[in-house]
Amino acid sequence: MQKTRFFFISLLLASLMGCGGRTTVLAPIPSNPNPEEGAPAPLEGLENIERPLVSRYFRIVESKNDTEIVQQMLAEDFKYRPRQSSFSGYEGWDVLTTPWPWGTPSGGKWLYISLNRDAKLVLAINEWSKPASWLNGWTKGTSYAENEKGEKVKYQTFSKDVSKGELILAPVPDAQYVLLLAESDGSPSKEPALPEGQTEQPQPNETCPDWLSNSWVATGPDGRLYKSWQPQIDPIYWCYYRHEHGSDPSLVGYKPVLDYVAYYNNRQNERHEGFKGFALIDKGIGWYIGTHATSGLIGRACVQFHTVVFFARDMATGEKLLELSYKGDFGATVNGNNDSQVIQPQLENCPNQKAIADTTLARKKLRIFQNGKDPGNYERWDGGTNRYLGMNFPNWSTGMGIDIRDPMTGCNSSTCNGASLTESGGEQRSIRFNELSFSYNNLLDKSDGKAGDGYFYTDPYGIVQDDDSKNTLKQYIKPGFEAMLDGHFVTQDAWRGLYVEGQHQPGLELEDALGEMN
Repeated sequence: MQKTRFFFISLLLASLMGCGGRTTVLAPIPSNPNPEEGAPAPLEGLENIERPLVSRYFRIVESKNDTEIVQQMLAEDFKYRPRQSSFSGYEGWDVLTTPWPWGTPSGGKWLYISLNRDAKLVLAINEWSKPASWLNGWTKGTSYAENEKGEKVKYQTFSKDVSKGELILAPVPDAQYVLLLAESDGSPSKEPALPEGQTEQPQPNETCPDWLSNSWVATGPDGRLYKSWQPQIDPIYWCYYRHEHGSDPSLVGYKPVLDYVAYYNNRQNERHEGFKGFALIDKGIGWYIGTHATSGLIGRACVQFHTVVFFARDMATGEKLLELSYKGDFGATVNGNNDSQVIQPQLENCPNQKAIADTTLARKKLRIFQNGKDPGNYERWDGGTNRYLGMNFPNWSTGMGIDIRDPMTGCNSSTCNGASLTESGGEQRSIRFNELSFSYNNLLDKSDGKAGDGYFYTDPYGIVQDDDSKNTLKQYIKPGFEAMLDGHFVTQDAWRGLYVEGQHQPGLELEDALGEMN
């Protein structure tokens, strides 16, 4: 991919700079994906179906400047193909292709693979490649496989028994290797079974069938079932959902109901793929912030209010501290390169953006193409907060901003009568808080003291209502709860997306598993 080539060229150039004493900034290792450690949660009826041998992979790359050695975690440019090996002697084994070993960290810990079970592992390199010394002691052999041109190629192979859990491998200098995996007895892994009543078998590396996608559901406060979070790649069948929803909310013990607010907002239709989430742990509190922030549809330029969810849990005790769901104000659309330039999209039924801008500080900064050229700036949404729901933040701020660093589309011109494609995946997002505080007491100030047990009701836009009447949403803030979010949070974890402060934000697409619209 073009962005990957540019990234590695940058790494190579950076590694040639500086030679003095440096501090090392370590890459954040992502949270464990193994099922027994809590993620992703097994689906009902699928709990006992055996998962593939591999559950996660990533590599650590390292760059240098005058003062720092910076490590980053990357998961792009891999491909895991269960039961698809055509290597002679290893037919039907699982295949994991790995990237070229640029930016190898000085400690040699380059490739991280998480295994669901004990396995037999074979590392294959071209016959002309020089084996690394760390392969001494592995069982050596040969194998043949066809390349992309249909030519028969000879490979050196190195075999070893490996244990369940995390496997860490070094690179083979100047060689790109392929890993082949089988069960511990040497037999190929079996195709996962189907739950009772299903007949359509999901195929690895293909689009997941509807029945599997529709099985990711959660129960809302009203007792109804709603679609919930799902990963990019199904953890059992290894098929692709062709979209992503950001952080795995089970990291903080939450299961979102994605369509809950829209259902009570006049049965509004919000595109399922547009729901994005941010999970982070700050001062012992686990937070999940959800938004409907699609970057694939240009209609977002006309929409002021989008679904927002705030959830908080005490990570030590497991107690729920806060759960708020409503339509958040993200204001008018402005030029991404000029905050003061309000854009009036020439789209059907588009509200007057200047009138919206006069009533709120909230803004959506969109890319505006000029003469067909992509300006390349971030798309940033400032807003989504609500002072009526126990929140407070400085008067100069909206309290929260979301950077969509690689939106899929932008306005085709300053008149914005259509979309232009950016050739990006829309999966690079960071979130910033400006002294955004939450307080039960702030809520009481606005609700006339009617939230004595912490539960109360609002309309879809967060305005407190007298009781549970038609189209009201159930909200919660624990009595006495107070907390503040402040700072800039990003993630390097493509698998579960736990956000941390102040790290680099790479692309998070896995195996080209995203669809055209995100």
